[in-house]
Order: sequence, then structure tokens, then C-alpha cells
Amino acid sequence: MSLISGTSLGHLFHQEVQDELAKHPASPTGVLTEQDLVALPEPVRRYFRASGFVGRPRVVNLRLEWEHLRLKRSREVDWMELECEQFNSVPQPVRIVLMRTKLAGLVPFEGRDKYQEGHGNMLVRVGRVFTVADAKGSPMDASGLVTVLAEALLAPSYALQPYASWQPVDATCARARFTFGGISVSGTFHFNDADELVRFDTEDRWQDGHPPRKVPWSANLGAYRRDDGLRFPTTLSATWHEPGGDFTYVEGTLRGLTYNVKG
Repeated sequence: MSLISGTSLGHLFHQEVQDELAKHPASPTGVLTEQDLVALPEPVRRYFRASGFVGRPRVVNLRLEWEHLRLKRSREVDWMELECEQFNSVPQPVRIVLMRTKLAGLVPFEGRDKYQEGHGNMLVRVGRVFTVADAKGSPMDASGLVTVLAEALLAPSYALQPYASWQPVDATCARARFTFGGISVSGTFHFNDADELVRFDTEDRWQDGHPPRKVPWSANLGAYRRDDGLRFPTTLSATWHEPGGDFTYVEGTLRGLTYNVKG
């Protein structure tokens, strides 16, 4: 644990988002067309069509509007209820998340998780002055990139970037790979009969530990709804598939998505 001074993680989060917006302004060129989808596996094409993305402006960035999020830091502890803000950007794979709560209802607890410029970092502070975690390094880089991949179908432009490649699997699955910053990660997207994405799984995510270790991981999505013509999942969870059994450690409810944020 270290004592620090300076701005809050909330301020840091908003500054990092503004830096990204300055680097890659939300100025989409054209709309998503059927021709854009030709090279993608069939279940991915069906998903984008059914979700209402075809004919919409290409996505440069998005803001995830969380209504509810909770985190379980280990099997032995209770769930922690969090306020959450999240921003993702597409031209380079970027994901920046701010999580806040109060321990025992009194002590501020903040976490900023990000993948930006090819590097992952989890920064956690208690009482706004004590840094209790500042995780970085190759495992964080890989985990950050594969988490962007897990969320990639929320914004179809991710699927079309030079750092993305696709491999057909079957009528309900497709495999994707992101290669960026000298790191390559992959995972499989699973769709149901309604062309909804219901699961993403990968073996390229690292679990915290001494040392960190690769553990199979999945994200599960459901309870789809449609807003302004676009369909999106409203429930999301993340699970480690450990040798001793599955451990779901994140559960959240999405209120909505805002695309091509200006500021």
C-alpha cells in the first residue's frame, strides 16, 4: 500500500476519456453496409442485422450506461455494489472503466480499469489517497485486450478493424482474434436461435495471483431489449472456470449504450 496525493480516479478517468476523444474524434465516415459484413462469419452477420446496425453510422466509440453492477473479489467475501462508468473506443482497441463505492458505507473506494495504447492497468485507491493496487505488465495487457474483444460485438466497427481477424466455426459460433501492441488474444462467440450473442469464452485471460495464471473465462449476456431500433443485452456476467468449479465474480445490468460520444 502506498500513500499518494493528487486527483481522484474519477478525474483521471474523465481525463483519459477526453484524451482518447481528442485522439480519435467521433466523426464516423458513412454507415455500416451489407458489403462491410461480407468477410465476417455468417452468425456474426446475422447478429449485426438482427441487432439493427446495418444502415446506421459506423461506430467510433461508445459509452456503456450501467444501471447496476456488483463485484465479488473472492469466493469468501460478499458482493460489492458499485457505481460504474465505461468508455470504449474502436480505432485502436480502448476500454476505460471507473468503479466507485463506499466501504462500510463511509470510506471511498475507487477502481479504474483500462486498456489503452496497448497496455492494461488496474488502479485501486481507498479513501482517495491510499493506492492498494496498481497492476500492470504483460498479463494485464493480454487481459485488457481480450476484455475489449469480449465486448466487441456491442460496436460492429470493432469486427472490421485491421487488428481483428475471424474464423468460422459453425452455424451458431464464430472465433475472433485481436492482435495489437505485440499481443494476440482470441475467443469464441456463441449465438442462440434468435441471433443473440449469449456467451463469449477464452483461454487468454489472466487471473490475479502470485504469480498470475491463465484460467478459462467467459462472459454471459442476456435479457435483450430494443431501444431506438437497436437491440442490445441488458444483463452481463463474467465467470472464471477454475479447476475447483466456476466462480462468477461480476454481474451487471446495462441501462443503455451511447454511440459516437462527442465529449
